[in-house]
Amino acid sequence: MSAIEVSGVTMRFSAFTALNNISATVDEGEFVTLLGPSGCGKTTLLKLISGFLHPTSGTIAMSGKDITRLPPEARDTAMCFQSYALFPHLTVKENLRFGLREKRVPADEQRRRLDPVIAQLGLEPQLDKLPNQLSGGQQQRVALGRALVMQPKVILFDEPLSNLDAKLREIVRVEIRRIQQQNNLTAIYVTHDQAEALAMSDRIVILNSGKIEQIGTPRQVYHEPRTSFVADFIGSANVMDAVVKSGEGKTWNVDTPLGALELHSERQPAGRHIKIAWRPEAAVLNGNGPNRVTVRPSHSSFQGSYTDIFFASNDREFRVQLREIQGEDLSREELAFSIPPQQLKLLEAVA
Repeated sequence: MSAIEVSGVTMRFSAFTALNNISATVDEGEFVTLLGPSGCGKTTLLKLISGFLHPTSGTIAMSGKDITRLPPEARDTAMCFQSYALFPHLTVKENLRFGLREKRVPADEQRRRLDPVIAQLGLEPQLDKLPNQLSGGQQQRVALGRALVMQPKVILFDEPLSNLDAKLREIVRVEIRRIQQQNNLTAIYVTHDQAEALAMSDRIVILNSGKIEQIGTPRQVYHEPRTSFVADFIGSANVMDAVVKSGEGKTWNVDTPLGALELHSERQPAGRHIKIAWRPEAAVLNGNGPNRVTVRPSHSSFQGSYTDIFFASNDREFRVQLREIQGEDLSREELAFSIPPQQLKLLEAVA
């Protein structure tokens, strides 16, 4: 049985449709990320699951029980907010204990829940401090601890790392994932950060303009994008128009702005005029296989372990990421590379 099941959910605010017929499931013990640009509907969906909003239509179930109209306090969930939402006049220990006191959990049970969470998050030295005496990372740990002691069936994260600097964000996201796995928590996590989603998730739900574009594991959505939006939003991709000229089975020949290319795919083309995509890092410098392309770079950008090289073809700009080979000069006027046929991905039909 799924921990959370969202079925045909639509959410309208007057004339604006924030979510349009959304359906998705989250399994027990799974870490699922809602990913998409600002305004795509991911936070609205999280608020619907938490009970802070009720959908215009559709249902939400937890462990098979309909919770669509239940208030937040009647749902077995806990929320970690973007702003941490700690009580400034309470110490760390009092903040951690607040939810337990509100639910009138007996003192012995409070200690049984608090002690392991405090140890797990390394909060012992901070227990008597007020929130304004803590760093951003420490405040995030307290917010996470306050949710964990409630022992919820589902823990919800609303962009909890957005207020942290890049280095601290990486450290805390590793901690959140470790704690989620150790406690076998079901987690739903909202972010617009692709790297965060790829690093932390069991599955990713990619939203765009109130609709689901694709659901899959991090590797699936990165290596097998289904639409131009997914290909371009997850990492970076060269998306281009193509015309299917011939092919059968798993091999297709297409005309593109880079010329005639051979493509290998388990999927069938969605039409004769389609979009295809390939990742910049898929290019093989001086490759002798199919799909060899020779270009004149317009500019390049050294990135340490690789160099970004930009070039134009048929009024389109493309990018390749080439790893430096010892003694190889990538700053020359002309470069040749090949794109392995299996690295070209079929996307949607061109309208």
